Amino acid sequence: MRALAGWMTWKCALVNVPFGGSAGGIRVDPRAHKRAILERIVRRYTANLLDVVGPERDILTPPAHSRAIHERLSRSTLHVWPEMGHAPFWEIPDQFNELNRAFLAAH
Repeated sequence: MRALAGWMTWKCALVNVPFGGSAGGIRVDPRAHKRAILERIVRRYTANLLDVVGPERDILTPPAHSRAIHERLSRSTLHVWPEMGHAPFWEIPDQFNELNRAFLAAH
C-alpha cells in the first residue's frame, strides 16, 4: 500500500492534479478467520467506500481529473464507460482488454 500511495502521489504531482497519495486496504490474516468472517469484513469495508467510489462518481480519481491527466500525457488514450465502477478490468474484462490491445498495437 505504501508503494502504491507513493506512486499515486508522484503521478498526480507530475500532472498537477490535487488528488493522490492515498491507498487503502484491510489488514487481516486470512488464515486466522473463517471464510464467512472474511466475507463480512470485506463487505463492511466495501460498504464504507460506496460514498467515495461508484459509477461516474470516483473521488479517488474523478472523471474530470482522469481527463486532466489524459490531456497532459502525450500519446495517452482515455475511455470512460458510463455506469462503471472503479475496476473495469474486473467488471468488463473483455472490453478492457480489447482497449489495451488496441492501445499497445497503436504504440
